[in-house]
Amino acid sequence: MILDTPHIVEWLSSYYTLEPGDIIIDIGANVGYDTLLAAHRTGPTGHVHAIEASPHVHALLLRNLALNHAANVTAHLSAVCAREEDVA
Repeated sequence: MILDTPHIVEWLSSYYTLEPGDIIIDIGANVGYDTLLAAHRTGPTGHVHAIEASPHVHALLLRNLALNHAANVTAHLSAVCAREEDVA
């Protein structure tokens, strides 16, 4: 897993209580840094749903997940909004 920015990992780890078996939704996953951290913390019994709206960035997310063998992550090419609407 790519966890090379200690201050981000420390903050996320202290702010969020992620435990094995948890289910997490990462809205605006970008290339998956936080997604991979959550996948690592929730382990093989947990699951992470990574939501990324940009097709280009979503492709990078998929590549990063594959490179890191993140089997407990589902990547969604979608946007999250307060109301139903076309965001394209």
